[in-house]
Amino acid sequence: MFREHGQGYYKISSYYLARIVADMPLFLVTPTIFMSIYYWMVGFSDDPVKFAFTTATAILIVQVGISLGYCISAVSPNFEFALGIGPALTTPLMAFGGVYSNSE
Repeated sequence: MFREHGQGYYKISSYYLARIVADMPLFLVTPTIFMSIYYWMVGFSDDPVKFAFTTATAILIVQVGISLGYCISAVSPNFEFALGIGPALTTPLMAFGGVYSNSE
């Protein structure tokens, strides 16, 4: 990617847009299959609208995770730095994301 960008073949924004569009079918199908199995296995409501909202929420969560991965890879100068900074950025998000909050 750096060689082609340096030679002026395409912009970096075009590369990332093409990558996101190319990866989109995988990132839409995988959470849909997962939720199709998981939703009925857990025994959630039989309402198809609730199933659609749950599946849409799972797809959006996958998209946020992928975007965070793209962001970390964009600010990292090398692979080792990305491996070191990734957990440091995601751990506070998991800790303060509301999972441990009081349900009452």
